[in-house]
Amino acid sequence: MSGSEDDYLSYVKQLQAQAMEELQSDMERFDRLRDPVRRERELFRMQLSRARYRKGLSQSELAARTGIRQSDISRIENGKANPGLTVLLRIAKALDANLVVE
Repeated sequence: MSGSEDDYLSYVKQLQAQAMEELQSDMERFDRLRDPVRRERELFRMQLSRARYRKGLSQSELAARTGIRQSDISRIENGKANPGLTVLLRIAKALDANLVVE
């Protein structure tokens, strides 16, 4: 393997390790939530960040694919923003994911 392939694999492994740590923290926080609306928002936030990790994308890379600022991606993933349907659809498309609204 070339150096750049090794660097990429190392980068992906770092993302995966970070994702596992965040998932554990997210699950602990999710279990403590009592309010159903807050639980749904937290679940969405967790699903969004996991979908991005599964694609191996940083927030900056997702921002470039969607045309949404990285800071806004961060705010959405951290539950500090309420994105509209158009933004959610752009994110879903960039992640090759389905958006289901119930």
